[in-house]
Formats: sequence, structure tokens, C-alpha cells
Amino acid sequence: PGISGENPNCVYQSQVCKQRDAKRGLRVQVGLDIPENDLGKNFTRGATDRGVVVHFDSQEHLLDYGFAALGIEADRVNHPVVFTECVCNPNTSRHLTTEMLFERYGVPQVCFGVDSLFSLYHQRQQPSEHPFAPEGTALVVSVGHAATHILPYIEGKLDAGNAMRLSIGGAHATEYL
Repeated sequence: PGISGENPNCVYQSQVCKQRDAKRGLRVQVGLDIPENDLGKNFTRGATDRGVVVHFDSQEHLLDYGFAALGIEADRVNHPVVFTECVCNPNTSRHLTTEMLFERYGVPQVCFGVDSLFSLYHQRQQPSEHPFAPEGTALVVSVGHAATHILPYIEGKLDAGNAMRLSIGGAHATEYL
């Protein structure tokens, strides 16, 4: 997470660890607060399954942690939020995320976008020997933690009908190596 135009203020794992403690009851730790040795022995999970948000209680803990890291401690977030998602994200996931952002955090505006296409648009605007024209064609390969997306960008538009998703990501490559 970060404020627009800045480098990220905080970088952390998108993991939530829930522990039952006899003295304190249920204890929730998020991101960098999870001790390295607790990752394997406690119930730890992220909010997403192969890039799609499916665990909304974990997503809420992650958003609380991220907003607190940015210095936003109030019940209301008075800034527009840009939320990246995988290509062809199910509408139910987007709807529930939008509902949480508006109702729980009171954000004034939310914008969803595919992170690899944001990167393509940014590269298109950079001066170079071979500028990418708005009506240009490109093949975007986005390797994520659990999946890889291949996105054809033809004559300035995403061809979502020919986009592909492979269930092989960076975690699989790391495990293989």
C-alpha cells in the first residue's frame, strides 16, 4: 500500500494468522506481525485463492493493517481507493469488495483495474525509442504468486475473450527450483 505518487510506505505479506489462546481467546496477526516460526504451525491464510478474493474476513484484516500502516486510523477512509484485481475477476467478488470498502471504510470512490494493464499503460507513456502507440498491439504476461495470466492487447483494447490463465505462478517456480 502507498499514497499515489509515492513509493510504497509499507510492504508486507498478505497473510492472516488466527490463533486460539487460552488466556486471550482468538488472536489475529497480520502481515509482518506474524512471527516467522508461526507460519507453519497456526492457521494462516491469505484473502485470495489464485488471485480472486474469497476470504472476506481475512481481506478486512489486511485492509485494516494496510490503512493503519498508512496512518489512517479512523473508521472512515477519506481517500479514493484503487484496487487491483486479476483479469476477468468474478462480479460477485468485486461486488462484495466494493460493498466492504463503502460500508465498512466509507471510501468516497473506488476504482478496479488489472495491475498488469496499469503497467502496460504506464510503459506506453514513457519516452523511449519504440513508443507504444495507444492503438498498438502487445502481449502482456503477468506472473503472479499462484497463477500466470496472458493478456492479448490488440489495437489499443484488451481482448478478454482470448485471455488465458495458467495455474502456475511464482510460488510454483520457487518450489520447483
